Order: sequence, then C-alpha cells, then structure tokens
Amino acid sequence: MSVLIIVFLTAVVALFSGVFEQGKFARYIGILGLIIALWVSFMPECAFFGQYKHMYDYTANTALFTKISIVTTLLLFFLGGFAFSNHRSHQSELYALMLFALCGGIILFGYQNMVTLFLGV
Repeated sequence: MSVLIIVFLTAVVALFSGVFEQGKFARYIGILGLIIALWVSFMPECAFFGQYKHMYDYTANTALFTKISIVTTLLLFFLGGFAFSNHRSHQSELYALMLFALCGGIILFGYQNMVTLFLGV
C-alpha cells in the first residue's frame, strides 16, 4: 500500500511539474519516484495498512508483480525519453499518465472486492 501511495504522489508531482519549463523535469521526477517505490517495495509493509486487508491484500505474489511492473515502467522512463522528445508541450502529461496507469495496475494486483477492482480498472 505504501508503494501505491508513493507512485500516486509521484504521478501528481510529475503532472504539476508541467507548469514549469514545459515538463522538462517530469521524467526525472518519475524516475526518482519509481526508484523510491522499488526500494520501499522490498521493505515490510506497515502495520497501519492492515485495516484495509479486506479491500487490498499485499501478498508475496502482489509484491512480485508490483516489482516487475515498477521495473518495466522504469525501463520505459529510461528508454522512452527520446520517443517523447517530439511532444515537449505534453511531456509531463504523458509521464503522469504512465504513472497513473501503474497505480491502477498495482491496485489490480492485490484487489479483494469488486470496488477495488473497479478502482484499478
């Protein structure tokens, strides 16, 4: 759950970084946030999030798929910088969209009821 919160906050910051310098720093903000989220994913989950167990269960399989998706998104951020150079005016929106899609994927990896499933979709 803490990985999800970190990725979501990174996406919001990357989205609002488009206000300054046409989103030039959105890529680096996203890379930094994804590295922090990957580092946090190796730590044990906080006991505070146990109250959401009936909605979102962070099991070993969920952690594995979350790590794989974070690494894949990190590779997209590293290798996709040249591809997004043509879209300078919308660059921060594209990076934020990738991060919000990653948030939905992380929710889908550990959903426990239908409300969480529809939030992930």
